Amino acid sequence: MIIIKKLITLLLLTLFILTSAVPILAEIPEISEEAMSFDLGTTTMTTSLGKELTYTLNGGIRIPESNNNPVVIFLHGSHPITNSISDRYDLGFSYLMEDLAAQGYASVTLNVNIQYSFEDGEPIETERLEDLFSKHIQALIDANNGEVSDYPINLTGKLDLSNIILIGHSRSGQSIFDLYKLLDTDFGIETKGLIAIAPSEIWLNDYENINTPISIIVPELDGDVILLDGQRIFDKMVVHGNPSNEIQLIYLYNTNHNAFNTAVTRQDSSSIPSFDSNAILISSEEQREFASLYICEITKRMINNIDLYTLSGSNELFGFQAMVSSYIPGQTLVNAGSNPYNISTFGNIITNNIIYSYMPSETQAGFFNHPGASPHIPLINIRWQDSDGIVRFTSDHLWNLKSFDVLNIYIANDSTDELALGEPKPFEVVLIDAFGNTSSYVIPNELHYIRFHSGELIVTEFSSFYSNFTPLGILPIPLSEFSDIDLENIISIDFKLNQTKSGSLMLHSISTGGEAIEDSITDNDTNETNYELSSDEIDIPNNDVSKDSTNSLSITFIVLVCFSIFCIMGICIVLYKKSFKHH
Repeated sequence: MIIIKKLITLLLLTLFILTSAVPILAEIPEISEEAMSFDLGTTTMTTSLGKELTYTLNGGIRIPESNNNPVVIFLHGSHPITNSISDRYDLGFSYLMEDLAAQGYASVTLNVNIQYSFEDGEPIETERLEDLFSKHIQALIDANNGEVSDYPINLTGKLDLSNIILIGHSRSGQSIFDLYKLLDTDFGIETKGLIAIAPSEIWLNDYENINTPISIIVPELDGDVILLDGQRIFDKMVVHGNPSNEIQLIYLYNTNHNAFNTAVTRQDSSSIPSFDSNAILISSEEQREFASLYICEITKRMINNIDLYTLSGSNELFGFQAMVSSYIPGQTLVNAGSNPYNISTFGNIITNNIIYSYMPSETQAGFFNHPGASPHIPLINIRWQDSDGIVRFTSDHLWNLKSFDVLNIYIANDSTDELALGEPKPFEVVLIDAFGNTSSYVIPNELHYIRFHSGELIVTEFSSFYSNFTPLGILPIPLSEFSDIDLENIISIDFKLNQTKSGSLMLHSISTGGEAIEDSITDNDTNETNYELSSDEIDIPNNDVSKDSTNSLSITFIVLVCFSIFCIMGICIVLYKKSFKHH
C-alpha cells in the first residue's frame, strides 16, 4: 500500500511538472531576445585640442535567435541633454529594432549624446562620434569572435559584420556619411546602405565617393529642421554630382521631426512652416508605423541588392502620403545645367533657363520655394496659356532607351505662379522615333509630382516668400508604357500641355535608369497599410526557433504528458492487483 501511495505521489508530481512546462514552451516567441541596454564601461580620447575626454560606451542591442545576422546600427540625433550617460535617446528606436529582429536582422543603437553634449566643452565636428563609433565597432567584432564582453548576451557568431546598414536621425542623419567612410578606411567594411531620417546639415559635406544605396526621409512638417535639409543633401548628390549608386528621397507628407524617436517627448508640429490647409499632422504612432514598414523593406532591399526605385510610382507608400524620388544611374537626356540639348515650342508657350537659389538676391525662379535651401539648381521654366502647346526636346544624336526600365523626369508644379490657378498640372509625354512613330503617356492628375502645394505670399520688411514648399520630385514613367515605337532610335521627347488651360512647370532633368525587365516590382505590390514581409521575401539566416517549431514543441510535450500519465497509471493498476492477490 505504501508503494501505491508513493507511485500516486510520483504521478501527481510528474503531472504538475509536465503540464507546467507546456504553457512556458507555448509562449516562446519567434525572437526570444528582447531589446537590452548594455554598458561597456568608460573610455577616454584625446580631442584635437589636446584635451582628454572620458565618456561611457552604452546603447541598446536586439539579436534574433539565428546566427550570422546582418546588422543595423542606429544613431540618434541632438536632443536636450541633462546627463549624457542617463539620457537614453538611443532606446527611442526600440520599436524599429524589434521589427527588424523579426525579419532576421540584428540591431544596435548607440548612445551618442557625448557628440552633442557641452558638458566637457564644445564638440569639434564629428571627432567624438567617430571615436565612439570606432570603439563600438571593435567591441562588436571582438564579441562576435567569441571574446569576453560586457554585452548582456553571448554574441559569438551572431553578427554578419560584412552586411551593415547605418541609420541616422536628425544630426546623425548627416554623420552616417562620414561613418560610412570610416568603416571603409579603418575596418575594411563596405556598408550595404545608408538611411537618413529627417537629417540636418550642420557642416559642409560634398558626399562624394559614397558607393552604396542611400535613402533619405524628409518629413514635410519638420518643425526642427525647418528648411528640410535632407532635400539639399539629395540635390548635392543628384544635381551637382554624378553618383553611381541609387539614391531615394521620401518626401513624407503630414509628418514631423521628433515622432520617429519615442524617447523624444516634445513634438515639433507647433512650428511647422506651412500655410497648407491640407497639412494635418498624422499621429506619432502612425508615423512610427510608416517608419517600421519602410525601414524593414528598404533594409531588405539594401542587404539583398534589390533595386530601390521599384518602390515608387504612386501617391502612397504603405498607405501613407509620400512623394518618392529615386535617382537611378543611367543616361541623362536633358539637363538644365549641363548636357547639350535642343528645345523648341509650338503654341503659346514660353521657356526660360533659370537658376533657383534660396538666396533672394540670386534666384531667378520668382517665389518658387524648393525645400533644402539649395544654393544653385538649374531649371527650365515652362509656362503656357492655352491647351494645345507642345515643348519638344531633341539632341544632336538619336537616343537609345531600349536597355532601360524607366524614364525619370525631375519636375515640379510651380505653385507660386499665377498661371498655376491652384490646380495640378498633368501633361502628356510623347516619344517620337526616327521613323515617325509616336507613343504617349498622360501623367495622372493626382500625382504629388505635379500637385499644387497651397500657400500664400508672405511680405515682410526684409523679404517676400511663399509660405509653403514647392518640392521638385523625380517622376518615374515605365518605358513599357510606350508601345509600337522603336526605343532604340528616339528622335524627340515632347511635353504636350493639353490637360490644363495654363500652368507653370519647373524642370531640372529628363533621364533614364534601371535595367529593362519584364516584371518590375511596383508600388501597388508593396504599399498596403497592413503590409507584412514574408519569410520567402527576405534572406533570413537559419532561425533556430519559429512559430511552427514552437507549436510542434508544445504538441510534443502534451503527448509526452498523456503518455507518462498512461504508463504510471498502468504501473499503479498492476501493483494494486498484485497487492490485492497477496492479501
